[in-house]
Amino acid sequence: MGATVRTASGTVFDVVGDSTSSAWSAGAGGYIRPAGTGAITVPVRCESTGAVGNVAAGAICLLGSTISGIDTVTNAAALTNGSDGETDAALRTRFISYINSRSKATLGAIENAVTDVSADLIYQVIENVDTSGAPLAGNVVVYVDDGSGDVADGVINAVYASVDGVRPAAVSVQVVRPDVVRPAVTMGVAVDATGSLATVQATIGAGVAAYLNGLAIGQGASYSRLIQIAYAAGTSVTNVTGVTLAGGGSDLPAVTGTAYRAGEVSFG
Repeated sequence: MGATVRTASGTVFDVVGDSTSSAWSAGAGGYIRPAGTGAITVPVRCESTGAVGNVAAGAICLLGSTISGIDTVTNAAALTNGSDGETDAALRTRFISYINSRSKATLGAIENAVTDVSADLIYQVIENVDTSGAPLAGNVVVYVDDGSGDVADGVINAVYASVDGVRPAAVSVQVVRPDVVRPAVTMGVAVDATGSLATVQATIGAGVAAYLNGLAIGQGASYSRLIQIAYAAGTSVTNVTGVTLAGGGSDLPAVTGTAYRAGEVSFG
């Protein structure tokens, strides 16, 4: 414990303990890489609060402290669950929703119950169907995500308890994760002499991840937005070619209960 890792831009992450990991040693107070094992996976926490800790896959590439027997570090998946503090405007909007939903077993009351757990949650509420989409009178399905595509069980349970507190009698509630789709994104990018291709690609990867992870549940993904993100990565970008989204050149459709989240971004 006490080890740190960081990105090339200097964002520092602390390695944190996880007693459920097979590599964790309570006696040693840290992780032990077994003989013959090339790598182990450990959790990290950003030293800076807020969205600054959201980084693209592969962005964590440097050791911040010397670790015996460890030469390299990387994050196979993007880190996406950091968020900045709620703004005053957002708090005022949420408070108005809270007041308007009191003593009412309405759709607004259910939505407010979700945001009571966390204002950062992404959700979709569907009435009179089950989780398969089949008609089920008196049932409410609440799809919940935190932008990662893998919201924790504790959050699911907390949302259920909150929604259960405002539901009317004889109404059933299901709180579930959305069907997560991680579409692959490919493109070719050219930069002029003033830019660094590696830096631009990293910026594009982070931008694509932020866009997809911020989509509402049930919202489609825009193909043209990827091109916009690529050109916005820096003034040195001169051309963007061969862009594909999930292998194609068109938008991904809006599907109830489906959340598009960050997948692999590759550059030809």
